[in-house]
Amino acid sequence: MEQKYSILIIEGHSSMRMLLCQYLQPHFNSHAVMNSYEAISWLMEGNFPHLILLSTDDSRDEASHFLNHLRLSGFFEHIPVVVLDANGSDTLSKLQKAEIILNKPFDPLQLLKTVRKQISNSQFA
Repeated sequence: MEQKYSILIIEGHSSMRMLLCQYLQPHFNSHAVMNSYEAISWLMEGNFPHLILLSTDDSRDEASHFLNHLRLSGFFEHIPVVVLDANGSDTLSKLQKAEIILNKPFDPLQLLKTVRKQISNSQFA
């Protein structure tokens, strides 16, 4: 049986969180949280996802702080992060520690392709 990689989804809007989980669940083990504070708590419980999917709808600053914390940690610094962003052009400068940024609205097939590619390019593949 093929291993299912795990994804941590950080999405503040419950309907979008549910849609992302339903879309990705057939392909990956997914765990979804509402914000980066819940994500850090979940990670500190000993969970180690293969990829983090981070939405910036509510706060780019919160997302930027989360990415900085992640990249400075000894345990989680190599987890690839895909950002889903609806905020516009200056996001790239604030979130340059992410592997890739996809603008909302996004093509679900492109998201799946991007997630698979980032996992295969990481040290987990």
